[in-house]
Amino acid sequence: MKFLDVVKWKYPQNGAEREDVMVVEDIMGVYVQVRHVSETDFLGVSNERMEDLRVVGSCTAYEKAEEVYNRYVKM
Repeated sequence: MKFLDVVKWKYPQNGAEREDVMVVEDIMGVYVQVRHVSETDFLGVSNERMEDLRVVGSCTAYEKAEEVYNRYVKM
């Protein structure tokens, strides 16, 4: 994983996790700091274990949150 990779949960537990789209902001050993993306905005930040996530693509720092979300929500 690298900066600005778009990730999703490897094994989502419910509908909310299936639709959770996250952008990698920092890498800290086995953890990554991710920003959760919604249809309208960039939401909160959390630290997650790399092994729990899968890379589905990447984005740029200039893309709108809704574009990133819409592109990756169904993956």
